[in-house]
Amino acid sequence: MPSEVHIRKLKSHIFFRVTPKAPPPIDSKAPGIHLRGNLPGGDSISLPRPCRPSLPSPDSLPARPRFTIPRMHITIAAVGPIREKWIAEGIRDYTERLKRLIRLDIIEVKGEPAGAAASANQIRLAMEKEGERLLSKWPKDCIAAAMDPRGRPLSSENLAHHIDRHAVSGSSRLLFVTGGSHGLPPAVLARCRDRFSLGPATFPRQLFRVILLEQIYRAAKIRAGHTYHK
Repeated sequence: MPSEVHIRKLKSHIFFRVTPKAPPPIDSKAPGIHLRGNLPGGDSISLPRPCRPSLPSPDSLPARPRFTIPRMHITIAAVGPIREKWIAEGIRDYTERLKRLIRLDIIEVKGEPAGAAASANQIRLAMEKEGERLLSKWPKDCIAAAMDPRGRPLSSENLAHHIDRHAVSGSSRLLFVTGGSHGLPPAVLARCRDRFSLGPATFPRQLFRVILLEQIYRAAKIRAGHTYHK
C-alpha cells in the first residue's frame, strides 16, 4: 500500500488516516481573501475576491422619459382700451414680470358709449354688444371666471389656490373676464364657471385691469414660494 495511507484495525472498526500534501504557498499580494490557521491539518486556503457587478456608464444608459408639467396659461378678456399713459405703463410692467411665471394673454374688445345720461335700455343694449364681442373672442378649452362686484370675495391666497386647483386637475388655461363701466351682461356671466370680487370698493375700469394683473402676479409668487405678497 502507499506509504501515505496507514490502516489500523481495532475490533470491528477501520480508521483511515490521510496525510495531506503540503499546500502551495499563498501569495499575500494576490487578490482574494486569505485564511490561515484553525483549519484541519493546519491548512491555509485562498478564496477568490467577491466580484462586484460593473455599473454601466451614464452615456450608455437609455434616455429617461421627460414629463412636462403644463405651464399655466392665463387670459384676461377686457372691455375698452387703456387711454391713461401711467396705467398702460403699469400693465406693461406686470406683463413683463408675469412672463417668467406664466403664459399671459390680454384680449381687448371695443366698448360701447353709455354715459351717465344714457337710459336703462341704452345701457342694456351697450352691455349686450360688449358681451357679444367678448363671446366672439372666447378662448377654447378654458375655465372662465367673471370679475363681478357681486361675486365671491377673492384674497391673494384664494386666487393662488384657485390657480393650483385647476392646474392639478389638468386645466392649464384660465380666463378672467372684466366688463365695461356697467359690468358684464347676463350672457357672459352664464358662460363663466366662477364669479370673483376683489373687494367692495369701486375701481375705474382701466385701473381695475392693473389691479387684477397685480393680484395674478402676487398669486403666481405665492405658488412659487416667494414672499412678495407679504
